Amino acid sequence: RVLGLLLAGVILFMLVVVQLPNLIANLNNPIIWTNAGKAVVLAGVCLIAAGINTSRAPFINSRLSVLVIMLGKLLLAGFFILAAVMHFLYAEFVATLIPNWIPAHIFWTYFTALALIAGALGMFIPKTEIYAAALTALMIFLWVILLHAPRALADLNNANETTAFFEALAMCGASLLIAWRKHDQE
Repeated sequence: RVLGLLLAGVILFMLVVVQLPNLIANLNNPIIWTNAGKAVVLAGVCLIAAGINTSRAPFINSRLSVLVIMLGKLLLAGFFILAAVMHFLYAEFVATLIPNWIPAHIFWTYFTALALIAGALGMFIPKTEIYAAALTALMIFLWVILLHAPRALADLNNANETTAFFEALAMCGASLLIAWRKHDQE
C-alpha cells in the first residue's frame, strides 16, 4: 500500500513537473495529451491498488481507503473520458489502428469512445459499478489481444507499442480491481 501511494505520488509529481509544462506549450498536440493522460491513469491504477484491502488487514482506516480508491477511480475515469474525446476528435487516425481484418473501423472507433464514457460514468453509479468496471476491463483486455499485442510483437524495437501493451493491461487490471472490490463488499 505504501509503495502504491508513493508511486502514485511520484507519477503525479512527474506529471506536474515534466509533462504539464509541455502540455501547456503544446495544447493542440494529441500525443502530448495522451501521454499526460497515461500518467494520470497510471497514478490512478496505483491508488486503486493501494486502497484495495486484499489481505483484510486494515488500511489506515476504511474512510481513507475509500478516498484513495475514489481518487484512483476519478483518475482512471478521467483518462477514459479523455481517450473517448480523442477517439471523436481523431476518429480517422484511431480507425487506422484497428486491424484490417475487422470491418467498419469508423463504427468501432465511435463505439469504443461511447463505451469508454459509459464505463467511466458507470463506475460511479453504485448499481452499475461492478458491470461497468468488469465490461470496461473486458473491452480493454480485448484491445490487448486484438490490437496491442500484435502491434508490440510486430516491432519489438518500438518502445511505444510495448509500453501501450502494458499500460492497457494496467487499465484492465485497475478496472477488474474496482469490480472485484465492489463485488467483495456485497
